[in-house]
Amino acid sequence: MLYYYASPLWFTAMIPLAVLYSVTCNVLWRPPRMPLTASSSARKGLAIVTGANTGIGFEAARALANEYEVILACRSLKKGKAAVQATVDEFPQARVRAMLLDLTSRESIRSFAQSFPPDSIAVLINNAGRNTDPPSDHHSVLFQTNFVGHFDLTKQLMPAFQANARLVQVSSVMHHFAPYEEQWTDPQFWKQVAGASPMRDRYSLSKLAAILFSVQLNRLHGHHLRSIAVNPGAVNSEIWRDYPVWIRKLFAYIYLTPRQGAQTLMAAAVGDFLQQDNLYLQPYQQPWWGTPFPAWEMLGPFVGHVVTPPRLRHDYHAAAEALWTAMEELLRGEVVMNDTSWTEAGDEL
Repeated sequence: MLYYYASPLWFTAMIPLAVLYSVTCNVLWRPPRMPLTASSSARKGLAIVTGANTGIGFEAARALANEYEVILACRSLKKGKAAVQATVDEFPQARVRAMLLDLTSRESIRSFAQSFPPDSIAVLINNAGRNTDPPSDHHSVLFQTNFVGHFDLTKQLMPAFQANARLVQVSSVMHHFAPYEEQWTDPQFWKQVAGASPMRDRYSLSKLAAILFSVQLNRLHGHHLRSIAVNPGAVNSEIWRDYPVWIRKLFAYIYLTPRQGAQTLMAAAVGDFLQQDNLYLQPYQQPWWGTPFPAWEMLGPFVGHVVTPPRLRHDYHAAAEALWTAMEELLRGEVVMNDTSWTEAGDEL
């Protein structure tokens, strides 16, 4: 367990080291992949994957369709239905359907959550996300999509989870570079992150929030469910479609495919793990000394999934509690989200 965070300025500096580590390991050594084994405590039922019409979300949903009835929760129902058809074309016996879910709309989240009866959901993968933050007068669209909407969805689905349900929070290597660390234990800080005021590195903060959320879910509801945070690795997906052609060709060579990137999600959903706190998976073989370090999670020899301690400070429990408190206050009415935006009593956020 590490008690410090890397400066955001370190990210660019670590890229050459990550590339060197990855190339060297892949040339000299190809470690065996970790097999997936179904959890003996898993109960078949519904599996929900948000943002499942493309990328790692689609690949995870496609794989789960072999054993579960799968819901592709998508903001675009048209794209969701196309993903359903692609899955059924490959697996004719798959039980899979698309449902509308807009994580920026509380009404959409509420309507979606009310569709599921008690004791029906075995797996929830909170995968949907974005890496850009379009202008908004009311809230951060990025943080809303990546985290607040998933927090709200998870809370509203709580009665529908089976005993020992698996909840998967998709994080990222970018959690190593989350800024403002001196403010993480203050609920007001997390409200500011959710708000519309300018703030750097909201993406990194949203991925840190996913891990802290997992910590707090296990602390409060660990008797009933299991939450696991994952880093899917550097994946060559549609998220890079606006980049220059030469960069996309380079990414295709050194990055994981979406199917490979989905392996940590699948392992978290169905794998056998010790009931340890703060479980975190990432897809790259670590150096022999095994110390979590940002460069070793940016690139490396792909092995499917490796249990790695997340980079958490000594006061991570206080940070997790502050995040949880802030989100509950936002959703309770101090800040009220409606169909298209948030409204609030004041403009302090």
